Amino acid sequence: ISKMAGAKPIIKMLYNGCVNCCFYNWKQEEGRSSLQWCAKCKLVFYCSEECQKEHWFNVHKFQCKYLAKQKIYPQSVHDEASCPNCKEEAETGWEEMCRPDNPVLGCPLKNIIISAGLPFPLGEMSGQFLTKTDATLSLMLRILYKMKITRHTSWVFDPKSQLKIFNMICMTREQCWMLSNIYGNPGPRLNRAVVSKAYESMKEFDELIMMIGTKLDLLNISELKDFQPWETLELLTSFLNLCLHEQNRNSAELVGLPDLSEDLLSIRVTSAQFNCFWQQILDALHVGMVPFMTLVEVLCGGKLKQACYGCLKEVTVLDATIPKMLVTKIKGPVLVFGNVRAVLCDGPMCEEIKEDISVQDSDLNVVYVRKGFFEGAAFMCDFCGLPGTSGNMGRRCSRCLTKVYCGEKCRDHDWVVHKLVCREGEVERKRKGGQLDRKMKGRDGAEKHFDVLNERK
Repeated sequence: ISKMAGAKPIIKMLYNGCVNCCFYNWKQEEGRSSLQWCAKCKLVFYCSEECQKEHWFNVHKFQCKYLAKQKIYPQSVHDEASCPNCKEEAETGWEEMCRPDNPVLGCPLKNIIISAGLPFPLGEMSGQFLTKTDATLSLMLRILYKMKITRHTSWVFDPKSQLKIFNMICMTREQCWMLSNIYGNPGPRLNRAVVSKAYESMKEFDELIMMIGTKLDLLNISELKDFQPWETLELLTSFLNLCLHEQNRNSAELVGLPDLSEDLLSIRVTSAQFNCFWQQILDALHVGMVPFMTLVEVLCGGKLKQACYGCLKEVTVLDATIPKMLVTKIKGPVLVFGNVRAVLCDGPMCEEIKEDISVQDSDLNVVYVRKGFFEGAAFMCDFCGLPGTSGNMGRRCSRCLTKVYCGEKCRDHDWVVHKLVCREGEVERKRKGGQLDRKMKGRDGAEKHFDVLNERK
């Protein structure tokens, strides 16, 4: 590595700070004078030789030659001749592709230039995506592409906003790819980073999707076909909105949830259930468009006939929505899916229960943020990327005090690389507190977070 000369524009860097400090959630060094970059790819910064060495053996040595474009990773470049989606589109024919009742989604990547060298296979080429978030963003691009070529009502109605959504999804996906260059192979640490980045980017194009949806409702414009690409796009957007809650929920379940009422437990969606439903939705759409009610049926557990949560009457579910949309979107029996999962009909008794469902969903979110985000972060293992289970707060490396491990197994696995840089007297910004200090820091962080939220209300 060589000292940063300042000739390379900072915006082209993968991360504007030390990637190893980001990897281990250490405080970044103040100022940029001591930052160094990788001499080969010139795309990653390090604050010290120790950080460069540790990140090299854990991640960068497997990626550098591809980022520098000295080699091309197998199936990392889109090729129309071998892309399964492109071949399916060519076999279908343009005239058939433009028919709204044709389920083939096609491939928008032939119109997109991917300039960065990817150190992993492209999901569209290999069929294996880095994360479910990446797979979801890819599907959203394909659905928007289908809506454009079929002149879908929503695209014709507001093509400028639709194109903006398309470009924002492309940018979000590229940013998520960059995170893999920091965190390496798929796993809890990469999933958290990708989900946070997608959620952050989702806010703007989620507003656009809601705006277009509201306008379509006001003009009484609805999709009449079995294939409802706009409704499907809204459903996938909902999953991206919910996936940040899922990260907190997963950590909260590992740390240990507080006692919950039997009623809340009966409708609570567990982490395993959420991921199972999400994967089933992705699997259903992987082969092409399917009737929207097929996706609703997946979320209903395979049966559209369900007992209403409010009046217990057996009903046939006609739609699905997330709790925050419950007040504005309830046309007949609807499945509410978020932190909770329940079916509500449009009877007078169930109208009163809608607010209770939203409150229960919000209450669970508070629990997940408190236990998962704040306490879970305090217990996070620096090797496996998961918090210690059942109150296990982990133990620090006794020499450098910069790493926390959930157990001896993770400590021993990490020691293969960590022994190269472990030393006494490590800089203060990298040291992690003891068990009590981390626990109190997590609780204080939660209290400050909710105090701010209450002030805003």
